[in-house]
Amino acid sequence: MGIPTTVVYARELSQPAILEGIKAGHVYIKVNGPDGPDLYLTSGTAMMGDEITATPGRDVTFTLSAKNAGDAKPVISLDGKPQSTSTTTFTWTSDGRRHWVRAELDSPSGDPVTITNPIYINWK
Repeated sequence: MGIPTTVVYARELSQPAILEGIKAGHVYIKVNGPDGPDLYLTSGTAMMGDEITATPGRDVTFTLSAKNAGDAKPVISLDGKPQSTSTTTFTWTSDGRRHWVRAELDSPSGDPVTITNPIYINWK
């Protein structure tokens, strides 16, 4: 049990738009409640929950945007394996196979305080 808060990116503040955002996976979790830091993961026009196509050899850049992060450290993971811990961008060269990238902000003790949904690569 805890007090996490799910934040939904919605086109407007209405029940249909919020449900649309949830179905699209455009969400992130503030682990310690509504006062936690905000975190957005994007790649071009794709955001967390979206899928992108990347042919073999194509460089794909992922960008983090955080608000009220304080001393939290950004972590970008590829297929669940941390790739970067001190930058807000991560460039990766596609091998043409399925992957997923997600991000989190970790407290100085290493505990996650904000976690994004992934961006999926080559899932179709």
